[in-house]
Amino acid sequence: MRNGDTQVAQVHGGSAAFAQLSAIPDVRTARIVTPRVMQLTLRANVPKLADTQVRKAILGLLDIDLLAAVGAGSDNTVTLDQAQIRSPSDPGYVPTAPPAMTTTTALGLLAASGYEIDSNTSASTAPPGPGSTTPVSTGPPEVIRGRVSKDGKQLSLVIGVAANDPTSVAVANTAADQLRNVGIDATVLALDPVVLYRDALNDNRIDAIVGWHQAGGNLATLLASRYSCPALQATQVPPPASPAVTPTGATPTVAPDTVVPTPQPGPPADPGALVKAPSNLTGICDRSIQSNIDAALDGTKNINDVITAIEPRLWNMSTVLPILQDTTIVAAGPSVQNVSLSGAVPVGIVGDAGQWVKTGP
Repeated sequence: MRNGDTQVAQVHGGSAAFAQLSAIPDVRTARIVTPRVMQLTLRANVPKLADTQVRKAILGLLDIDLLAAVGAGSDNTVTLDQAQIRSPSDPGYVPTAPPAMTTTTALGLLAASGYEIDSNTSASTAPPGPGSTTPVSTGPPEVIRGRVSKDGKQLSLVIGVAANDPTSVAVANTAADQLRNVGIDATVLALDPVVLYRDALNDNRIDAIVGWHQAGGNLATLLASRYSCPALQATQVPPPASPAVTPTGATPTVAPDTVVPTPQPGPPADPGALVKAPSNLTGICDRSIQSNIDAALDGTKNINDVITAIEPRLWNMSTVLPILQDTTIVAAGPSVQNVSLSGAVPVGIVGDAGQWVKTGP
Protein backbone atom coordinates (compact mmCIF):
# COMPACT_ATOMS: atom_id res chain seq x y z
CA MET A 1 0.00 0.00 0.00
CA ARG A 2 2.81 2.40 0.83
CA ASN A 3 4.62 1.85 -2.48
CA GLY A 4 1.48 1.71 -4.60
CA ASP A 5 2.01 -1.95 -5.54
CA THR A 6 -1.32 -2.81 -3.88
CA GLN A 7 -4.45 -0.73 -4.35
CA VAL A 8 -6.93 -2.59 -2.09
CA ALA A 9 -6.21 -4.79 0.92
CA GLN A 10 -8.17 -6.90 3.39
CA VAL A 11 -6.07 -8.37 6.20
CA HIS A 12 -6.32 -9.60 9.76
CA GLY A 13 -4.65 -7.48 12.39
CA GLY A 14 -4.99 -5.67 15.66
CA SER A 15 -4.93 -2.02 16.57
CA ALA A 16 -1.24 -1.67 15.70
CA ALA A 17 -1.75 -2.91 12.12
CA PHE A 18 -4.77 -0.63 11.75
CA ALA A 19 -2.74 2.37 12.92
CA GLN A 20 0.10 1.54 10.52
CA LEU A 21 -2.20 1.40 7.51
CA SER A 22 -4.04 4.54 8.59
CA ALA A 23 -0.76 6.46 8.80
CA ILE A 24 -0.01 5.95 5.10
CA PRO A 25 -0.92 9.16 3.22
CA ASP A 26 -4.21 9.06 1.27
CA VAL A 27 -5.01 5.47 2.36
CA ARG A 28 -8.56 4.95 3.64
CA THR A 29 -9.03 2.26 6.28
CA ALA A 30 -11.92 0.60 8.09
CA ARG A 31 -12.67 -2.52 10.10
CA ILE A 32 -15.46 -4.84 8.99
CA VAL A 33 -16.88 -8.09 10.31
CA THR A 34 -16.56 -11.28 8.28
CA PRO A 35 -19.14 -14.04 7.79
CA ARG A 36 -17.75 -16.42 10.40
CA VAL A 37 -17.98 -16.84 14.16
CA MET A 38 -15.80 -18.90 16.48
CA GLN A 39 -17.47 -21.37 18.82
CA LEU A 40 -16.54 -24.07 21.28
CA THR A 41 -18.79 -27.09 20.83
CA LEU A 42 -19.09 -29.87 23.41
CA ARG A 43 -19.82 -33.40 22.19
CA ALA A 44 -22.74 -34.22 24.47
CA ASN A 45 -23.02 -37.77 23.11
CA VAL A 46 -19.75 -38.62 24.88
CA PRO A 47 -20.64 -40.41 28.15
CA LYS A 48 -18.69 -38.07 30.44
CA LEU A 49 -20.46 -35.05 28.90
CA ALA A 50 -23.95 -36.56 28.90
CA ASP A 51 -24.84 -34.70 32.11
CA THR A 52 -26.07 -31.18 31.36
CA GLN A 53 -24.68 -29.92 34.68
CA VAL A 54 -21.18 -31.16 33.80
CA ARG A 55 -21.32 -29.37 30.45
CA LYS A 56 -22.60 -26.21 32.09
CA ALA A 57 -19.77 -26.35 34.64
CA ILE A 58 -17.08 -26.81 31.97
CA LEU A 59 -18.36 -23.87 29.94
CA GLY A 60 -18.69 -21.82 33.13
CA LEU A 61 -15.01 -22.34 33.94
CA LEU A 62 -13.94 -20.58 30.74
CA ASP A 63 -13.10 -16.87 30.58
CA ILE A 64 -14.89 -15.82 27.40
CA ASP A 65 -13.34 -12.36 27.32
CA LEU A 66 -9.85 -13.87 27.36
CA LEU A 67 -10.69 -16.44 24.68
CA ALA A 68 -12.16 -13.71 22.47
CA ALA A 69 -9.09 -11.50 22.95
CA VAL A 70 -6.84 -14.39 21.93
CA GLY A 71 -9.01 -15.10 18.89
CA ALA A 72 -9.05 -11.46 17.82
CA GLY A 73 -5.36 -10.87 18.46
CA SER A 74 -6.13 -7.78 20.53
CA ASP A 75 -8.66 -6.86 23.18
CA ASN A 76 -9.26 -3.60 21.28
CA THR A 77 -10.73 -5.36 18.24
CA VAL A 78 -12.96 -7.98 19.87
CA THR A 79 -16.50 -8.46 18.58
CA LEU A 80 -17.99 -10.72 21.24
CA ASP A 81 -20.63 -13.20 20.09
CA GLN A 82 -23.18 -13.67 22.88
CA ALA A 83 -26.13 -15.33 21.17
CA GLN A 84 -26.79 -18.85 19.96
CA ILE A 85 -28.32 -18.12 16.56
CA ARG A 86 -27.83 -14.51 15.51
CA SER A 87 -24.32 -13.17 14.99
CA PRO A 88 -23.33 -9.63 16.03
CA SER A 89 -23.61 -8.51 12.39
CA ASP A 90 -27.18 -9.83 11.98
CA PRO A 91 -30.10 -7.37 12.14
CA GLY A 92 -31.88 -7.64 15.47
CA TYR A 93 -28.90 -9.12 17.30
CA VAL A 94 -29.01 -8.76 21.07
CA PRO A 95 -26.84 -10.60 23.60
CA THR A 96 -28.80 -13.49 25.14
CA ALA A 97 -26.01 -15.18 27.09
CA PRO A 98 -26.73 -15.85 30.77
CA PRO A 99 -24.58 -14.10 33.39
CA ALA A 100 -21.04 -15.40 33.70
CA MET A 101 -20.60 -18.16 36.25
CA THR A 102 -18.03 -17.96 39.03
CA THR A 103 -15.40 -20.66 39.40
CA THR A 104 -16.84 -21.64 42.77
CA THR A 105 -20.31 -22.10 41.29
CA ALA A 106 -18.98 -24.14 38.37
CA LEU A 107 -16.99 -26.43 40.66
CA GLY A 108 -20.11 -26.77 42.81
CA LEU A 109 -22.01 -28.11 39.79
CA LEU A 110 -19.28 -30.71 39.25
CA ALA A 111 -19.40 -31.67 42.92
CA ALA A 112 -23.18 -32.07 42.71
CA SER A 113 -22.66 -34.40 39.73
CA GLY A 114 -20.50 -36.73 41.82
CA TYR A 115 -17.03 -35.34 41.18
CA GLU A 116 -14.49 -34.85 43.94
CA ILE A 117 -12.84 -31.43 43.89
CA ASP A 118 -9.29 -31.15 45.22
CA SER A 119 -8.28 -27.51 45.39
CA ASN A 120 -4.91 -26.03 44.51
CA THR A 121 -2.53 -26.14 47.48
CA SER A 122 0.91 -24.80 48.23
CA ALA A 123 3.38 -27.38 49.44
CA SER A 124 4.84 -26.12 52.71
CA THR A 125 8.25 -27.37 53.74
CA ALA A 126 9.16 -27.58 57.40
CA PRO A 127 12.29 -25.59 58.31
CA PRO A 128 15.42 -27.75 58.80
CA GLY A 129 16.39 -28.55 62.35
CA PRO A 130 19.54 -27.32 64.08
CA GLY A 131 22.68 -28.75 62.54
CA SER A 132 20.86 -29.95 59.42
CA THR A 133 22.75 -29.79 56.13
CA THR A 134 19.56 -29.55 54.04
CA PRO A 135 19.61 -26.31 52.03
CA VAL A 136 16.79 -23.88 52.69
CA SER A 137 14.63 -23.14 49.64
CA THR A 138 14.22 -19.42 49.04
CA GLY A 139 12.01 -19.72 45.96
CA PRO A 140 8.23 -19.56 45.81
CA PRO A 141 6.34 -22.52 47.31
CA GLU A 142 5.50 -25.34 44.94
CA VAL A 143 1.87 -25.23 43.80
CA ILE A 144 0.09 -28.58 43.64
CA ARG A 145 -2.65 -28.31 41.03
CA GLY A 146 -6.19 -29.26 41.93
CA ARG A 147 -7.90 -32.34 40.60
CA VAL A 148 -11.47 -32.99 39.48
CA SER A 149 -12.13 -36.72 39.61
CA LYS A 150 -14.82 -39.36 39.93
CA ASP A 151 -14.17 -42.90 41.14
CA GLY A 152 -10.47 -42.10 41.25
CA LYS A 153 -10.33 -41.08 37.58
CA GLN A 154 -9.56 -37.48 36.66
CA LEU A 155 -12.05 -35.71 34.42
CA SER A 156 -10.43 -35.28 31.01
CA LEU A 157 -11.35 -33.29 27.93
CA VAL A 158 -9.81 -33.59 24.47
CA ILE A 159 -10.36 -30.42 22.44
CA GLY A 160 -10.15 -30.97 18.69
CA VAL A 161 -9.05 -28.18 16.38
CA ALA A 162 -8.06 -27.77 12.74
CA ALA A 163 -4.27 -27.88 12.49
CA ASN A 164 -4.22 -25.35 9.64
CA ASP A 165 -6.01 -22.68 11.70
CA PRO A 166 -3.51 -21.06 14.10
CA THR A 167 -6.15 -18.77 15.60
CA SER A 168 -8.38 -21.67 16.63
CA VAL A 169 -5.35 -23.57 17.93
CA ALA A 170 -4.41 -20.61 20.12
CA VAL A 171 -7.94 -20.29 21.51
CA ALA A 172 -8.17 -24.04 22.14
CA ASN A 173 -4.87 -24.03 24.01
CA THR A 174 -6.01 -21.10 26.14
CA ALA A 175 -9.25 -22.90 26.99
CA ALA A 176 -7.28 -26.03 27.91
CA ASP A 177 -5.01 -23.95 30.16
CA GLN A 178 -8.02 -22.55 32.00
CA LEU A 179 -9.48 -26.01 32.56
CA ARG A 180 -6.18 -27.52 33.67
CA ASN A 181 -5.83 -24.70 36.17
CA VAL A 182 -8.83 -26.06 38.12
CA GLY A 183 -7.92 -29.74 37.85
CA ILE A 184 -9.44 -30.95 34.57
CA ASP A 185 -7.06 -32.91 32.36
CA ALA A 186 -7.62 -30.89 29.17
CA THR A 187 -5.54 -31.47 26.04
CA VAL A 188 -5.63 -30.10 22.50
CA LEU A 189 -5.60 -32.40 19.48
CA ALA A 190 -4.76 -30.56 16.24
CA LEU A 191 -5.85 -32.56 13.19
CA ASP A 192 -6.32 -32.15 9.47
CA PRO A 193 -9.80 -30.62 9.00
CA VAL A 194 -11.11 -33.64 7.09
CA VAL A 195 -9.87 -36.01 9.78
CA LEU A 196 -11.22 -33.75 12.53
CA TYR A 197 -14.76 -33.42 11.21
CA ARG A 198 -15.08 -36.96 9.90
CA ASP A 199 -12.91 -39.67 11.44
CA ALA A 200 -12.31 -38.05 14.84
CA LEU A 201 -16.01 -37.36 15.31
CA ASN A 202 -17.10 -40.81 14.18
CA ASP A 203 -14.52 -42.51 16.41
CA ASN A 204 -15.24 -40.23 19.41
CA ARG A 205 -11.58 -39.25 19.64
CA ILE A 206 -12.48 -35.73 20.70
CA ASP A 207 -14.81 -34.35 23.35
CA ALA A 208 -15.02 -30.77 22.10
CA ILE A 209 -14.23 -28.69 19.03
CA VAL A 210 -13.01 -25.12 18.68
CA GLY A 211 -13.56 -23.74 15.20
CA TRP A 212 -15.23 -21.29 12.87
CA HIS A 213 -18.84 -21.48 11.71
CA GLN A 214 -20.72 -19.56 9.05
CA ALA A 215 -22.37 -16.30 10.05
CA GLY A 216 -24.99 -14.35 8.18
CA GLY A 217 -27.32 -15.77 5.59
CA ASN A 218 -30.64 -17.48 6.28
CA LEU A 219 -31.21 -17.79 10.03
CA ALA A 220 -33.67 -20.68 9.74
CA THR A 221 -31.19 -22.74 7.74
CA LEU A 222 -28.42 -21.92 10.20
CA LEU A 223 -30.66 -22.92 13.12
CA ALA A 224 -31.58 -26.24 11.55
CA SER A 225 -28.02 -27.13 10.57
CA ARG A 226 -26.71 -26.61 14.11
CA TYR A 227 -29.52 -27.85 16.33
CA SER A 228 -31.98 -29.94 14.30
CA CYS A 229 -32.82 -33.52 15.31
CA PRO A 230 -33.37 -35.41 12.01
CA ALA A 231 -30.32 -37.26 10.80
CA LEU A 232 -29.55 -39.31 7.74
CA GLN A 233 -30.23 -42.94 8.53
CA ALA A 234 -27.64 -45.45 7.44
CA THR A 235 -29.06 -48.00 5.04
CA GLN A 236 -27.39 -51.34 4.72
CA VAL A 237 -26.33 -52.04 1.17
CA PRO A 238 -26.70 -55.72 0.26
CA PRO A 239 -23.53 -57.34 -1.09
CA PRO A 240 -23.49 -57.92 -4.84
CA ALA A 241 -24.78 -61.36 -5.71
CA SER A 242 -22.10 -63.66 -7.04
CA PRO A 243 -23.03 -65.25 -10.38
CA ALA A 244 -24.26 -68.78 -9.86
CA VAL A 245 -23.10 -71.58 -12.12
CA THR A 246 -26.08 -72.77 -14.15
CA PRO A 247 -26.01 -76.36 -15.37
CA THR A 248 -26.06 -76.80 -19.13
CA GLY A 249 -29.58 -76.84 -20.50
CA ALA A 250 -31.14 -75.51 -17.29
CA THR A 251 -33.16 -72.34 -17.25
CA PRO A 252 -31.74 -69.82 -14.80
CA THR A 253 -34.11 -68.48 -12.18
CA VAL A 254 -34.19 -64.84 -11.17
CA ALA A 255 -34.30 -64.25 -7.43
CA PRO A 256 -36.57 -61.44 -6.29
CA ASP A 257 -34.89 -58.24 -5.12
CA THR A 258 -34.21 -58.19 -1.41
CA VAL A 259 -35.44 -55.03 0.21
CA VAL A 260 -33.47 -53.97 3.26
CA PRO A 261 -35.73 -51.91 5.53
CA THR A 262 -34.40 -48.64 6.86
CA PRO A 263 -34.65 -48.47 10.65
CA GLN A 264 -36.66 -45.51 11.81
CA PRO A 265 -35.85 -43.96 15.18
CA GLY A 266 -38.73 -43.96 17.60
CA PRO A 267 -39.62 -40.79 19.48
CA PRO A 268 -38.47 -40.63 23.09
CA ALA A 269 -40.98 -41.09 25.86
CA ASP A 270 -40.46 -37.52 27.05
CA PRO A 271 -40.98 -34.97 24.23
CA GLY A 272 -38.60 -32.59 25.99
CA ALA A 273 -35.83 -35.14 26.44
CA LEU A 274 -32.47 -34.69 24.78
CA VAL A 275 -31.76 -37.40 22.22
CA LYS A 276 -28.72 -38.37 20.19
CA ALA A 277 -28.47 -36.55 16.87
CA PRO A 278 -25.44 -37.55 14.80
CA SER A 279 -26.24 -34.92 12.18
CA ASN A 280 -24.94 -31.99 14.24
CA LEU A 281 -21.62 -31.48 15.99
CA THR A 282 -23.07 -31.50 19.50
CA GLY A 283 -24.26 -35.08 19.05
CA ILE A 284 -27.63 -34.41 20.73
CA CYS A 285 -30.77 -32.40 20.08
CA ASP A 286 -33.88 -31.22 21.88
CA ARG A 287 -37.13 -32.68 20.53
CA SER A 288 -39.15 -29.96 22.25
CA ILE A 289 -37.83 -27.28 19.88
CA GLN A 290 -37.90 -29.34 16.68
CA SER A 291 -41.41 -28.19 15.74
CA ASN A 292 -40.26 -24.57 15.97
CA ILE A 293 -37.24 -25.33 13.78
CA ASP A 294 -39.46 -26.99 11.18
CA ALA A 295 -41.88 -24.07 11.28
CA ALA A 296 -39.04 -21.61 10.74
CA LEU A 297 -37.84 -23.61 7.74
CA ASP A 298 -41.22 -23.81 6.01
CA GLY A 299 -42.17 -20.24 6.90
CA THR A 300 -45.23 -21.02 9.01
CA LYS A 301 -43.63 -19.19 11.96
CA ASN A 302 -41.70 -15.95 11.97
CA ILE A 303 -38.00 -16.61 12.52
CA ASN A 304 -37.83 -13.79 15.08
CA ASP A 305 -40.53 -15.43 17.19
CA VAL A 306 -38.80 -18.81 16.90
CA ILE A 307 -35.45 -17.41 18.00
CA THR A 308 -37.02 -15.65 20.97
CA ALA A 309 -38.73 -18.86 22.04
CA ILE A 310 -35.82 -21.27 21.78
CA GLU A 311 -32.71 -19.23 22.67
CA PRO A 312 -33.07 -19.92 26.42
CA ARG A 313 -33.45 -23.64 25.75
CA LEU A 314 -30.32 -23.67 23.59
CA TRP A 315 -28.31 -22.01 26.35
CA ASN A 316 -29.68 -24.53 28.87
CA MET A 317 -28.40 -27.39 26.70
CA SER A 318 -24.86 -26.10 27.36
CA THR A 319 -23.40 -27.55 24.17
CA VAL A 320 -22.35 -24.50 22.12
CA LEU A 321 -20.34 -21.58 23.51
CA PRO A 322 -20.16 -18.64 21.06
CA ILE A 323 -16.90 -16.71 21.42
CA LEU A 324 -16.46 -13.98 18.81
CA GLN A 325 -17.16 -12.85 15.27
CA ASP A 326 -14.14 -12.42 13.07
CA THR A 327 -13.11 -8.97 11.84
CA THR A 328 -10.65 -7.76 9.23
CA ILE A 329 -8.97 -4.50 8.29
CA VAL A 330 -9.81 -3.14 4.83
CA ALA A 331 -7.84 -0.41 3.09
CA ALA A 332 -7.98 1.38 -0.25
CA GLY A 333 -5.19 3.46 -1.77
CA PRO A 334 -5.48 6.74 -3.72
CA SER A 335 -5.02 5.11 -7.13
CA VAL A 336 -8.41 3.37 -7.13
CA GLN A 337 -11.87 4.93 -6.87
CA ASN A 338 -15.37 3.77 -5.92
CA VAL A 339 -14.16 1.28 -3.31
CA SER A 340 -16.71 1.16 -0.52
CA LEU A 341 -15.07 0.03 2.71
CA SER A 342 -18.26 -1.70 3.82
CA GLY A 343 -20.81 -4.08 2.41
CA ALA A 344 -23.07 -7.01 3.19
CA VAL A 345 -21.39 -9.48 5.52
CA PRO A 346 -21.34 -12.50 3.19
CA VAL A 347 -19.78 -10.41 0.39
CA GLY A 348 -17.73 -7.69 2.06
CA ILE A 349 -15.98 -4.96 0.12
CA VAL A 350 -15.91 -6.87 -3.19
CA GLY A 351 -19.67 -6.54 -3.64
CA ASP A 352 -19.19 -3.45 -5.79
CA ALA A 353 -15.89 -4.51 -7.37
CA GLY A 354 -17.41 -4.06 -10.82
CA GLN A 355 -17.46 -0.31 -10.22
CA TRP A 356 -13.86 0.05 -9.10
CA VAL A 357 -11.79 2.29 -11.34
CA LYS A 358 -8.01 2.45 -11.30
CA THR A 359 -6.93 6.04 -11.78
CA GLY A 360 -3.20 5.85 -11.29
CA PRO A 361 -0.19 3.64 -11.89
